[in-house]
Amino acid sequence: MTKVARYLFLVLTSLLLIGIVVQVYLVGLTMLGGQSGMMGYHNGYGLLLGPVTLLIILPAYLGRLPSSVKLFSWLSFATYFVMLVLANARQSAPFAAALHPVLAIILFAITISQVIRAWKAVREPLGTAAQRASQSEVAGMGESTAR
Repeated sequence: MTKVARYLFLVLTSLLLIGIVVQVYLVGLTMLGGQSGMMGYHNGYGLLLGPVTLLIILPAYLGRLPSSVKLFSWLSFATYFVMLVLANARQSAPFAAALHPVLAIILFAITISQVIRAWKAVREPLGTAAQRASQSEVAGMGESTAR
């Protein structure tokens, strides 16, 4: 089950990464390609990415991935949610809404990091990441008690 969850995490994070690139392409078509009708596709496709950001969280836990991966999975979902709110604030708060593409860049960076971590997790034997995490926690506890 753990190995399957890790593969699922890799697939979902990869899909999210591809989805972000497609989103940027659709905006590029709208703004620079003279295809004003593509913004509707950007909006609709963006709504499809929301469930992916939420689904990423479950295999992070089932795959027994390090706590930093779990944290970044939650951060991906939170970033997406704020982006959605900001995109809908175009009329009422345009300066806040302008943060939407900035958050897209942040989400892209987080997702690249997650794909790399997922790839490493799939390739390493089960238990290795958990053993490393517990060893670093024990080492950290030893340092704090030695003071």
